[in-house]
Amino acid sequence: MVSEARDSPDELIVNIHSLLGKLGPKDRKFGVKARLGQALPVTLSLIRNHSQNFRILTPSLTVLKLYASNAVNASYLGKNGAISHLFKVLSVCGRKHLSILKMALDTLVSLVKTKSNSARAIGHGGVPTLLAMFSDWHRIDTKNRHIGLRKAILNVLKNITNLKSGRKAFMEAEGIRILYNACQETLQCRELESVIFIASLIMRKCFPRNRLPLSTVRSPFLFPLPQSDFHIPEGASIHISII
Repeated sequence: MVSEARDSPDELIVNIHSLLGKLGPKDRKFGVKARLGQALPVTLSLIRNHSQNFRILTPSLTVLKLYASNAVNASYLGKNGAISHLFKVLSVCGRKHLSILKMALDTLVSLVKTKSNSARAIGHGGVPTLLAMFSDWHRIDTKNRHIGLRKAILNVLKNITNLKSGRKAFMEAEGIRILYNACQETLQCRELESVIFIASLIMRKCFPRNRLPLSTVRSPFLFPLPQSDFHIPEGASIHISII
């Protein structure tokens, strides 16, 4: 694919990506082989040059998702602009092209497992973008047909908020209020238990830690312990008889 990419038309490269998308899941070392074969920049270039061509994006994102499952590949892709390209894809998908939107989010989930890529996503303004996207889908998906999309958005936020800067960006974007209100509105829906669970993890992680307004940890109330036959008063000697 690398040798063909220099002189071949995009149509051939797209067909190769379609084939790789079917073969890749069957090879555990697919990501390593792709990196050693210098295939990663070819796929990134295809996504960068055709970020609004959904026919080309489908096979390209399928292969990119396979690349991103490898930690070394994720670091390489982040350094070469994959985060910004994926956010651009998210912005052009809107409420259509749901399969491409889901693939882009799943790829982001894998990429932001590394701290460096999480920092890049934060710097790109990813936290408020993802929260706005979650609010939008929470509002319009009244029949819960796209729960997977909401879970993917929350999983990206869950990885990003592992960083202190991510938690700060989440708080500044009123993330706790958004997720709390969404959870309150769907408490009675068993279908959304997995969404509520991930949202709860994020809120617990990001909620500011405050000290209790107490001068001492001792309770102001005292309760006498009940008497027991086995109770030994303080200072009393213990006599052990051996028979």
